[in-house]
Amino acid sequence: MVHLLAVVIIQTPVYNPFYIVIRDNNLKIIENPLIRVNNHYEIDFELLAKQIDNEFREYLRGEHFSCGNLFGLTALKTAYNEAEEWLELQNKHLANNYKIIKEFFNTNYPQVGVTEQGATYLAWLDFSFLNMPCAQMQEELLKLGVMVNDGKRYSENCNGFIRFNFACPEGQLREGLKIIGTFIDNHTK
Repeated sequence: MVHLLAVVIIQTPVYNPFYIVIRDNNLKIIENPLIRVNNHYEIDFELLAKQIDNEFREYLRGEHFSCGNLFGLTALKTAYNEAEEWLELQNKHLANNYKIIKEFFNTNYPQVGVTEQGATYLAWLDFSFLNMPCAQMQEELLKLGVMVNDGKRYSENCNGFIRFNFACPEGQLREGLKIIGTFIDNHTK
């Protein structure tokens, strides 16, 4: 890993293992909270610019950086330059799965907020209308056969949200959505 600065800026809500990896590498964490606008998140570029500026100024006051791993850089370059066909197929598959999720909730459960997809295979779903703790939703869905992550793991401001991985075969996705539908029905009748 190349460390130009001993700092990582993360944009919350974020996948919680990022915190663990950053801390395990003795790096400083700076949170740059995303701004929720309707059913998507936006970057606070003004705050981000200030954070980057502050950390870079601190770096210039005496920090140094280590040399990178040549093998790692070569692997990264190869992945970016020679995996385009595979990446296109994956992106099409993920876009289709996301479309299925949006259609499912828009048609059957419009009260579920589905955050716009942004370069990920994880759907961020707003179930706050159920007035149920995230951990309880996660536990009940797991008992029904669907593993999700409770939103509160990613930020204190995300109670009522779940994170749903849709990088799976379409049939498995549809079965998971059916189970989630049963879960919602059981809590809204």
